[in-house]
Amino acid sequence: MRIQANIDNSTIEFTRNWFTGRATLVVDGTPTTLASPYALKTQINLSGQNRYVATVGGRELVIEHRMHFPFPAFRPMDFRLLLDGELLAEQSGF
Repeated sequence: MRIQANIDNSTIEFTRNWFTGRATLVVDGTPTTLASPYALKTQINLSGQNRYVATVGGRELVIEHRMHFPFPAFRPMDFRLLLDGELLAEQSGF
């Protein structure tokens, strides 16, 4: 999954590997790992939702990741990027 957007003068790119669960946010070429494949909470999630929070240019960026049960690894997932509480981008897929 890859979502790209522009915030003020910054370019952001959110990526998530469907197999390992690694989630990365790249802001103007600087990567930040939001979810590590080595963390147990990345692999086992019974709530069906993840929420990642980052600051981009002094503004709050929230990435919501929603999984659908049963068998969430085999179904498309929903991703929403919210900037200061307003929808910036939305995408569904793997």
